[in-house]
Amino acid sequence: MRKLVAGLCLCLSLFISSNIFAGPNTISVSQIKATDIITKGPWIDSRAYTTLEAANTAAYDAGKLLYITKNYTLIANTILTAATRVEKGGGFTKASTYTLTINGPFDTGLYTVFTGFTSEDVLFGINSIKEMYPQWWGAKGDNITNDTVAFSAALKGMVTSKIKCFIPKGTYLLSQVIIGNASGDSAYIYIEGAGIENTV
Repeated sequence: MRKLVAGLCLCLSLFISSNIFAGPNTISVSQIKATDIITKGPWIDSRAYTTLEAANTAAYDAGKLLYITKNYTLIANTILTAATRVEKGGGFTKASTYTLTINGPFDTGLYTVFTGFTSEDVLFGINSIKEMYPQWWGAKGDNITNDTVAFSAALKGMVTSKIKCFIPKGTYLLSQVIIGNASGDSAYIYIEGAGIENTV
C-alpha cells in the first residue's frame, strides 16, 4: 500500500511540475499562488485579513489555529480567543496604553514576541500557556545584552498571570530584577531554570 501511495504522489508531482496534459482543467506550478498558502491551510493565516481582530474571530469561529507571521501594533485593547501560534518575525507591539489578553492556547518559540509591553500589558488566561519565557520580551541570554527589562516583564507577568517562568540556558546580564506586579503583589512565584550548570 505504501508503494502505491508513493507512486501516486510521484505521478501527481510529475503531472503538476511538467504539465504533461494540456487542457482547461490542468494545474501547473505557475498557477499555484502564494496566497493559497495563506488562505488554504488547516489554519487561519492572519495576513489574509485586514485586522488582527478579524483573523482571530475567523480562526475562533472555524476552530482553527490563528497563525501569525507578521508584527501587529495594537490599535485597541485586544483579546485573542483562538489558539495562536506566533512564528519568528511575528508578534505584537504596544501602542499607547493598550493591553493584549491571550485567552486561547498560545505557542511560540524563544524569540521576541512582545515589544514595548510591560508585564501588566500582556495577560494570559487560564490554561493558555504552561510557562512563559523572558525571551518573549526580548531577553537574549548571550552575556552581552542587558536583559533586565525583559526579565522584569516576564517575572512580573508570572505573578500577574500566575504562570511559571522558565529560564532557558544562557548567561543573562541583569542590573535589577523586580518580582511582583504593579500593585506590589508577589504572592505567586514559580521560577524554573535549565539547571544550575546551565543558567546564570
